[in-house]
Amino acid sequence: MQDETIRRELWISLVGSLRSHLAALQVTNRISSALIIESQQGFLEVQVKADTAILSLRFDPDSGTGIWTLHKGKQSMGGWSLAQDATVTFNQPPQTMDLELAVEHFAAMLLG
Repeated sequence: MQDETIRRELWISLVGSLRSHLAALQVTNRISSALIIESQQGFLEVQVKADTAILSLRFDPDSGTGIWTLHKGKQSMGGWSLAQDATVTFNQPPQTMDLELAVEHFAAMLLG
């Protein structure tokens, strides 16, 4: 399987896990609403709206790199990458974790 194809499949897993994680946060009343909007424009993108926060994730399956942007009163952003072994590396601070922990990390951005 090609590198790009593997990264696309991992992206699908990441978005699906994020969707499930957000549903669990709604059930436990940690967030009141969540909406995921997906798009594809040369790169893959998902926008997550949860209460007053908006998290945008962009991912380029060719390179395996992405950018996250969080709007929650103020805007912050950072880089991340998704490897073929299903690990996610965040640039700032540098840290690598498995896909499920990365989903929890993205969801925590919305809550924090």
